[in-house]
Amino acid sequence: MENKIIKSEVIDIIRGAISEDLDSFGDITSKYLIPPNRNSFSYIVCKEAGDTILSGLDVAVLTLEEIDRSIKIVSLKNDGDSLKYMDRVCNISGSTLSILKAERICLNFIQHMSGIATLTSKFAKIAEPYKVKILDTRKTKPSLRKIEKYAVLCGGGHNHRFGLFDRILIKDNHIAAAGSVSKAIESIRSSIPNNLKIEVEIKD
Repeated sequence: MENKIIKSEVIDIIRGAISEDLDSFGDITSKYLIPPNRNSFSYIVCKEAGDTILSGLDVAVLTLEEIDRSIKIVSLKNDGDSLKYMDRVCNISGSTLSILKAERICLNFIQHMSGIATLTSKFAKIAEPYKVKILDTRKTKPSLRKIEKYAVLCGGGHNHRFGLFDRILIKDNHIAAAGSVSKAIESIRSSIPNNLKIEVEIKD
């Protein structure tokens, strides 16, 4: 898959997830249980039966780096790869405390994004023989649009508009406000630049 996550586009999401999980106190269970100088080796495996499309590994790597740059990550798979049950995705080594801080955040990203990628892949494979592309929508979880749309790409889907700002799309409410489809199109055409395409949501 050619599309890659750009750190600057997702770092706020990652930092928000870290803050949500650690707050200002950190991992208090590990803090009072594990010596600060202890190191561990760990790995992430696919526990889903059947074909799974990986997505979110790049985000997990960035999460680990944000928590502790000394952690070593060796990726064995790439976002967009197909996984089988118990396939190993990556190896992780370094501070035990740092790995435990990052564990759930990393897994949450991978599980959520791989779920989107896997479902997208199922629809994309059904549509492929008909030369139909599967596009996503703006119905994403607040603040997670970038990673959810990236997950769609990992699954073989395509991104539609990212927001209200980057594409003309006349929907039912616009048509109702304008009076008809034709009136909505005529009004839009009279005021937008010629290089912008107009899309209309239809019912039949």
